[in-house]
Amino acid sequence: MSEIITWEQFTHPEPTNMWTPNRKLTNILCPKCGRLIYKRLDIVCTSFPPQYKYECECGWVGFSYR
Repeated sequence: MSEIITWEQFTHPEPTNMWTPNRKLTNILCPKCGRLIYKRLDIVCTSFPPQYKYECECGWVGFSYR
């Protein structure tokens, strides 16, 4: 059996429990909610120049070549 957690922990997980290792927390604030956003390490868009996907816990998604 896996670790036992409360309903509150399940519905409002900590970012370290919610996000998988293919994301890196940045120092960039989300333009929608103001929280720190994550850079996806497993996705690179094949545009010229290549772009990286950024996302937030609130659902915001953005792309940048940096």
